[in-house]
Amino acid sequence: MAEHAGEPETCGQGLAGFARVPAALAALLTVVADNLEAHVPALDPSDPVARQEAELYGGLVTRHRELAAALEQLRDDLAGARDLPMGRHDQRVLGGAPVVDALRRLVDTEAATIGTLTRRHADDAALLRGALAAG
Repeated sequence: MAEHAGEPETCGQGLAGFARVPAALAALLTVVADNLEAHVPALDPSDPVARQEAELYGGLVTRHRELAAALEQLRDDLAGARDLPMGRHDQRVLGGAPVVDALRRLVDTEAATIGTLTRRHADDAALLRGALAAG
């Protein structure tokens, strides 16, 4: 893979560069778990519905932390590929429809994810403003 503007020199460097994505997702899932945990003490244990909510949150916290740990391992695996030697590539395959279509799906999914996170951010920022206003 020849180096172009902003493009890594080797596939290993490209993999290492992608390590930022699972790192960011792991951080996000960790703070979601933190937020769920912080919510639980507000639930009234004498209320059966609140107990049910607390139980659900407990399971969600566990799953978020497990996924964050798996993403952190993926981050480490990707980052560890930085020094992978460059193997021979068939440029016809790299320019073919399956590779181009996969890259197109990646770009489209990244855009959709950015949109989802942008909307989620707006909702969470509004919640924070409300919490700060409430004192």
